[in-house]
Amino acid sequence: MVKILRAIVCFVLGAALLSGFAVNAQGQIPVILDGRALEFDVHPEIIDGRTMVPMRVIFEALGAVVVWDEVNRSITATRGELTVQTTIGDKTMHINGSAMEMDVAPIIVGQRTLVPVRFVSEAFGCDVRWDAAARTVYIDSKGLLGSQSELAMAMANAIQATITMEDGGIIVLELYPGIAPQAVRNFAYLARQGFYDGLRFHRIIKDFMIQGGCPDSLGSGGPGYTIAGEFELNGFANGLEHKRGVLSMARGQGFNSAGSQVFIVHGDSHFLDGAYAAFGRVVSGMEVVDKIAQTPNNGGNGSVALADMPIIKSITIDSSQDLPEPDKLQR
Repeated sequence: MVKILRAIVCFVLGAALLSGFAVNAQGQIPVILDGRALEFDVHPEIIDGRTMVPMRVIFEALGAVVVWDEVNRSITATRGELTVQTTIGDKTMHINGSAMEMDVAPIIVGQRTLVPVRFVSEAFGCDVRWDAAARTVYIDSKGLLGSQSELAMAMANAIQATITMEDGGIIVLELYPGIAPQAVRNFAYLARQGFYDGLRFHRIIKDFMIQGGCPDSLGSGGPGYTIAGEFELNGFANGLEHKRGVLSMARGQGFNSAGSQVFIVHGDSHFLDGAYAAFGRVVSGMEVVDKIAQTPNNGGNGSVALADMPIIKSITIDSSQDLPEPDKLQR
């Protein structure tokens, strides 16, 4: 299933590359997957600015079992240990039971389920090449199975958390202990103590990120200890990319300087990949993040006047799982 999902993403990314070209002379965009042309009875479409692709064709091309449930208007694709399920009109897709929020809900076109780019592009990747002369997308899905499979399985064991804002806004998160265990244990440990209750988002840069969790609201505070930075530059494998909606640990110049401050990525920020410990993502409530991101700041570093800082009413860990405390380092 990971290979199937990866292929979908690859196709999606290819379609996204072509959005500026629209279609070829025959009104279709050829898609070559691992050297083989895919055939579609319903072709990819750009709908309301979103690239929508046929789910069934690519799944079945890679050997998945695809089942349509007419009663619930849902489609389930299974291969090996991975299962993907989505429902028409519902923005939430489930991968091995783990929820992922899409930009746009799946739709039916010509009796085929079309799904949007974002839900797959956040979790998987591939090599995509656009041949301008041939106006064709070439996709290579080989060589990525191991790392992407490991990432998918790590994300499947998610813990849910909820940020409730003072104004009533709700942001639901998934935390991934299989990707960054220290960061997840630390966030859950502090949240269960009520550490974040009443704190603020003190640094906000629209289209980049919103940052909170500092007890003094100045950006220099923390819980009195730090944790290890779980990212590639510090010797930790972490394949979760800093795409829109991803939750990550803020830190100072030191690789092991993160404490309580976290940030939610507002706009894809791949320059952070490998240098910051991503450990979760927003699965519901990105409209709340969008609203917070509109808060005016005082300049390039994103600092916000105290009176304007959005207030976190509480953060709860919606799981009974017994997580140990983080391994605390001295500041």
